[in-house]
Amino acid sequence: MTRPRAGTATLLATAALLAAGAPAPAQPLDGTEAPETAGEAAGEAADADALGGADQGLPQSALALVSAVYSGHSLRLVDGREVVLPHVMPPGADRYRPLEDRRFDRRATEALADLVLARQVRIDLAPIARDRRGRLRARLALVEGAVAGAEDVALTLVRHGMLRVMPEPGAEPGRIAALLAAEDDARTARRGFWRRYFKVRRAEPYDGETDRFQIVEGRVARVGRSGGRRYLEFGADWRTDFTAGVETRTLDDFAAAGIDIEELAGVRVRLRGWVRQWNGPFLDLDAPVQLERLGDE
Repeated sequence: MTRPRAGTATLLATAALLAAGAPAPAQPLDGTEAPETAGEAAGEAADADALGGADQGLPQSALALVSAVYSGHSLRLVDGREVVLPHVMPPGADRYRPLEDRRFDRRATEALADLVLARQVRIDLAPIARDRRGRLRARLALVEGAVAGAEDVALTLVRHGMLRVMPEPGAEPGRIAALLAAEDDARTARRGFWRRYFKVRRAEPYDGETDRFQIVEGRVARVGRSGGRRYLEFGADWRTDFTAGVETRTLDDFAAAGIDIEELAGVRVRLRGWVRQWNGPFLDLDAPVQLERLGDE
């Protein structure tokens, strides 16, 4: 992946929307904004009941010009709208505390800028069209250049090891499957941040940090239940070992995806989500796309 062009001039083009009659911006915008601060992505995906469907004033699909890139997964269009790529996460946004070494998040920002800055992209809004900050949640694909039409921007960046997959509310299983396949490819080939920074953590004994997004692998020792939850225990002592929790109300969702939570004892799994400290490291499983069954190797 080549480095981005330096010193992009003020953009004079406007967004070309697919639906007729879309408003043009009052003035052009430049591409000089700083990246978003670390941890802002935590909890950003909006709940479907709260935010609902498509954004008013923008069709479900549109063509637009990118005027600024804020981070490895967020940008601004020339008409002033901000866009975030759903279900993916760059370095920096995967933790509550800021990175001490900013080279990682800067490189992720540059990788996105290299693909889209000052270029026309196709925007396809996600079923949940906005996050809690009001940014559009959308898939992006280039409509000009050498990689135009090949695949979308998020898949390209995940395959190059610039982003990890973080399923959010409203995730479409087919979309997540494609992103996970791209992530597996990057991890196996040790591309991008998979050489350093991105890691798959061991569940027991847990070898990662808490209060951040993690991918964790291990064999479920037992499945417990208490109150309105099922618990996947990975060690001998629930007070200190790594645990994943599943709300009883979501068990049918897991079953519909072919995952019987009650039958996972002895099974190797890969989990992803935000790990917090609660009787040892704890990860909430809110949706089936956060859990992958693995082989016995």
